[in-house]
Amino acid sequence: MNPGSVASLCAHFTGADLALALAWCRKWAERVSAAMLKGVFSHGIELENQEDGILVRQGARAYLARNWQLTSQVVELVDTALENGLICMIRDWHPRPGNWWPNKDGVVHLSFSYASEQHWAVAIDSFKPKTGDFGHAVFHGRLYEQFVDYGISSKQEARNREAKHRIVERAQVLETIRRLQGFDRSVLDR
Repeated sequence: MNPGSVASLCAHFTGADLALALAWCRKWAERVSAAMLKGVFSHGIELENQEDGILVRQGARAYLARNWQLTSQVVELVDTALENGLICMIRDWHPRPGNWWPNKDGVVHLSFSYASEQHWAVAIDSFKPKTGDFGHAVFHGRLYEQFVDYGISSKQEARNREAKHRIVERAQVLETIRRLQGFDRSVLDR
């Protein structure tokens, strides 16, 4: 819509009516933008908003990341992961074939690895729709000793103590992904 047509539209409204009309237009634009948002990234990764989450596609396979939305924060997460070598969002047997699209159960997380045959390096299973942001990240326990060596602040995941998976708070997630560049990735080999 060009500025002239906005001005002519607004000329029909005054005061409280104008405020209501503008609020309605903003809400409509947000819904349309969210419903149509699709991201195409390197390494054949495509993310697309669906009614129940984000459809994650890489190559010929896809899965639904339930309850997620494609937002600027999620785009920044994916860009940061890709820029730092975490190029796989779909790996061999992860998610399991029973969770592949069109199964709408999918999974609740976004995760990244260096190669399709390796274990995941980082997974994030919390998304906050009100803010459009994700929560803390879990880094694979096989990276634990390197976390210590590099002085990366983290705590142990409580639900799987033997695996030593590391939790990094949201504020440090992107920086921690950047710091993985110096890590020995072979520890994630199967």
